[in-house]
Amino acid sequence: MKVLQIAYSGDIAGGERVLLDISAGLLKQGHSVHAAIPAMGELSGALDEMGIPWTICHLHKTYDLRGSLEIASIIRRESIDLVHSHGMLVNLLARTAALLARATAQLNGEKKCIPLVNTTHIARRLWNSQGSLVEDLKSIYYCLYDKFTAPLASRIVAVSNAVALDLHRQGVKGDNVCVIRNGIDLQKYGQGRRSNDLRQKCNASDDDFLIGMVGRLAPQKSLDVFLQAAALAAPLNKRLKFAVAGDGPLAESLMALRDRLGLQNRFEFLGALSNVDEFLASINLFTLTSSWEGLPLVVLEAMAAGRAVAATSADGTCEAVADGETGLLVKRGDAASMARTYLNLADDPKMVRAMEKAGKSRVEVNFSLQRVINDYISLYHELMPPSSDLTRTANPISAVGVAGSDLKSEIHEP
Repeated sequence: MKVLQIAYSGDIAGGERVLLDISAGLLKQGHSVHAAIPAMGELSGALDEMGIPWTICHLHKTYDLRGSLEIASIIRRESIDLVHSHGMLVNLLARTAALLARATAQLNGEKKCIPLVNTTHIARRLWNSQGSLVEDLKSIYYCLYDKFTAPLASRIVAVSNAVALDLHRQGVKGDNVCVIRNGIDLQKYGQGRRSNDLRQKCNASDDDFLIGMVGRLAPQKSLDVFLQAAALAAPLNKRLKFAVAGDGPLAESLMALRDRLGLQNRFEFLGALSNVDEFLASINLFTLTSSWEGLPLVVLEAMAAGRAVAATSADGTCEAVADGETGLLVKRGDAASMARTYLNLADDPKMVRAMEKAGKSRVEVNFSLQRVINDYISLYHELMPPSSDLTRTANPISAVGVAGSDLKSEIHEP
């Protein structure tokens, strides 16, 4: 089986990590993978290391038909058996490619068909919501586009029940949606060792209570809430220190906010770290203040590393964290409640230890990467048409591509 994996970003965020994990599982079982990506970056480097060829396509605008034409061209040229896209925009582009390809197939009398799997990582009613008229109109456009093109997908995978519920609310038929929750490599996380050097960078002594977060410095993560909570809690407990590992477009403005709040010696921005597991092993509590999440891998990683979690009740986060058992959840945007949570946990080491143990067990039982890989590959086989009857798969993409779409997309062979 040869699978085309389509990524939204050239960097490696949650969706791209799922893509890489599934691809590794496919390769291990003797299957082949080709990737369509929007730009060179972290993802292309990771694909090179895995020996997976990739093609750069126009994947950032739904009204730019070049992306859909390029996808259809890759399907034909590379003899793809199944297409799997990750993220709203590329899901829509893949569906448009399916529509164009199917029309061409009918004209050419072709019957060979290919299943299309879309993975939805973020609940759409929250996706890209910035509170402005332009963003609200954009969100409405994407939601309508998503609703009316959903039947073109063979199966839509939601990474959490919250995302699946949102799809149903938008009118996507339930029999076309399934839930495959994200998971992590249990052999990779939880192996890090506490780093005194890293704690020193955070101005944290052995006796200090270091609260850390890993994530992109972007609006979704609502790091202003983390900073405001830190500013409220810090004067009440001198042992509290705070740190963020990650970078992003809001780095400069967030550092300026930290300085205005007087947290220069209590709150550190570490930038992107190559060894996240070491960071997780070096903090005392993990926090996440996101406004929306599909199902955050970083929370699973923190629990696998034996960290209790203090997080906002973003939809997908609620499915990862068992409130009161593996961590504590507070209302989104509520910095005061988050500050109280930090203070309470810093003063209750017995509760923190119990949450650490429960969180590690929860991840091992419910969120293993091997389970995710097995579920996706089982879905692939379920959707693959029997060789004797290629027309039986529901809502397939034609394998012949689009007439006149011999676009010269450059293939990168590692």
